[in-house]
Amino acid sequence: MTTQIKVKYLDVVLIGMGMFIGFCVILMHLTGMWPCQILSSTGNFVNIDNFQTAKDPFTSFAYASHQWLLGFFKCS
Repeated sequence: MTTQIKVKYLDVVLIGMGMFIGFCVILMHLTGMWPCQILSSTGNFVNIDNFQTAKDPFTSFAYASHQWLLGFFKCS
């Protein structure tokens, strides 16, 4: 007996992801805001640096994910 995983509608998922990424790039081009600028302005607005010493899980997760995104996009 062989088990095969059927992936239905894989083409629809890939086209949807491509269109979403394309829409985001067009939106970023029109607004002039790129990921590093968005992350820095969000960090300043929310004052994310104060989350570093937080004890509850949500704020520590928010700080860790913000730092990860900064590293991912290689923002200075």
